[in-house]
Amino acid sequence: MIFEHFLHIAEMLGSMFSPFLEVIVHDLMYPDNSILAIYNGQITGRKIGDRTTDLGYRRIKGNIPDKIFNYRNKCPSGISLKSSSLAFRNLKGELLGSLCLNLNITGFESIGILLDTILSTTSNPYFDGNEDFHPKSTDGEIEETIQHHIVDAAINPLNLSRKEKMKIIEKLYVTGHFNKKASVSIVAKRLNLSKPTIYSYLKHAKSSFKEK
Repeated sequence: MIFEHFLHIAEMLGSMFSPFLEVIVHDLMYPDNSILAIYNGQITGRKIGDRTTDLGYRRIKGNIPDKIFNYRNKCPSGISLKSSSLAFRNLKGELLGSLCLNLNITGFESIGILLDTILSTTSNPYFDGNEDFHPKSTDGEIEETIQHHIVDAAINPLNLSRKEKMKIIEKLYVTGHFNKKASVSIVAKRLNLSKPTIYSYLKHAKSSFKEK
């Protein structure tokens, strides 16, 4: 009855994960021809009636615990395996057999190497990894910079003084906005200043930073 239970489990797993998972039910009371059922046996090249492995013989001697999960393994053919082995006993605690799983991970290792290659990146001192794929227009960027300055400086946006407007010009100069096309016209309109006044404030900003 116990063997029948594990035979059903083996059939289910072998069918579900074919052809990558070898599933074996061993009768360890007869270790020299222990394999009662095997699914996807092409992985290790074994068949029904073959003997148990060295792990099975060591388990019979009591040198191996009943549960060994997810250990690294390899076939003589070179196939890499991820293996698990579960022993089962009768009500007296006597060893009856084992359910063993061998997952062929050779192909998955190649996929892992490929994914690592594809996903690998290098650091770049000129880029922080947050490229703006939808950059704002020049007037949008200028407006955003002005609003940030107004919030940071805690000033009234509806009643900007001459000094406050000069500070805004300095901020726009430092952040490079005046290198953009039509920036002077945009700033003049936004701050309600003439272009000559903007150029005057800009000249003052440049000289101030040269002195620093």
